[in-house]
Amino acid sequence: RQIFGKLRDNPARTRFIAANAAWFAYRNAFCSSESDVFEGGTQAAVIAAQCDVGIDSQHVKDLATFLHDLG
Repeated sequence: RQIFGKLRDNPARTRFIAANAAWFAYRNAFCSSESDVFEGGTQAAVIAAQCDVGIDSQHVKDLATFLHDLG
C-alpha cells in the first residue's frame, strides 16, 4: 500500500501490479517445482511451504528497498 501510494502515475501503478502478479506466478511455479522432488509424499507440502517462506522473505526485503528508493 505504501509503495502504491508513492508511485507517480497510473502507468507506474499498472506496471507494479503486473510485476507483483508475475512475481507471484514465479514463486508458485518455482516452489511447486522444488516440491516435485517429493511428489506424492508428505514432504512435498513441507518443502513447498518452506520455499514460499524463503522467497516471500526475500521479496519483502526487496519491496522495502524499493519503498526506500521511492523516498
